[in-house]
Amino acid sequence: MVHKIRQILKYFQYLFTAKTKYGIHSPFVYSLVTEVFEDDKVSAECQKIRALRKQLCQSRRLLEVTDFGSGKGSRPYTLHLKTVGQIAARSTVDPASGELLHRLVARFKPANILELGTSLGISTMYLATAAPRAKIFTIEGCSTTSEVARENFAGLNIQNIEMLTGRFEDVLPSLMQQTETVDFAYIDGHHEYEPTKKYVEMILRKVSSNSVVVIDDIHWSAGMERAWKEICEIPQVKVSVDVFRFGLLFFREGLTKQHFVIKYRNQSEPKFQK
Repeated sequence: MVHKIRQILKYFQYLFTAKTKYGIHSPFVYSLVTEVFEDDKVSAECQKIRALRKQLCQSRRLLEVTDFGSGKGSRPYTLHLKTVGQIAARSTVDPASGELLHRLVARFKPANILELGTSLGISTMYLATAAPRAKIFTIEGCSTTSEVARENFAGLNIQNIEMLTGRFEDVLPSLMQQTETVDFAYIDGHHEYEPTKKYVEMILRKVSSNSVVVIDDIHWSAGMERAWKEICEIPQVKVSVDVFRFGLLFFREGLTKQHFVIKYRNQSEPKFQK
C-alpha cells in the first residue's frame, strides 16, 4: 500500500512539473516530441502485437517463473507459479509504451539493439518490427518465460531476434565483449539501484554519438530514482528525457547537456505492481 501511494504521488508530481512542447527550447527534443511522442498512428505490426498481447492476457497456461530480481539471503532468486495471463497483464509493456518504443526505433534506425528483460517478448517484438534489418539481442533470466517468448516470435514470424537465457550479470559481460556498438538499448529488469547503475555503465562503454538508451520504471522506487539521477549526470550523456515510465538517454555531439521532464499524453497509468 505504501508503494502504491508513493507511485501515485510521484505521478502527480510528474504531471505538475512536466513540460509540453511549448516549453521546450531544444530543437532536438522539440522534434522528438512532435514527431515521435505525438505520433498516434498505429502500424500494422503494432496492431498484431496488440492482438497477441490481448490473447496472452486471457491465457490460463501455468508457468513456474524464476525471478532473479527478488531473491533474498543466500538464495539469489525466487520461484512463483503464475499464469501466462498474469505475466502478460503485469510484466509486459502496455500498448502505448510499446508503440513509443517502436516509434523511437523507427526514428533512429539502429542496427544493433539490446534488451534486458524479455518476459514474454512483447517489448522485444515492438523493437524488432520497427527495424526488421536490425539485430536484436534480448536477455531473459527465466527459462520458462523465454520459451513462451520464442513461441511468440515464431507466431508472428519475426526472425531478427536472438534470445539469450540467463542472469544479466552472467550473460551481459560476454555479450558486450562480442559487441562493437549498442545503437539502442532498452533496460527493463532488476529494478534496483546497484544493478541498474552497473548494467547502464557497462552498456555506455559501447554506445556511439547516435545511440539511444531507454530505462524502464525510473520512478519505481527511491533506488531507481537515485540511479536515474546519477546516470543523467554522467558526462557522456548529453540529453536526458523523463516521461515518467521511461527515461531516455542521448549522446549526440553538439547537444548542450540538458535534462527534460516531458508530458507524454499517450502514456498509460503508472504501474503499481510488477
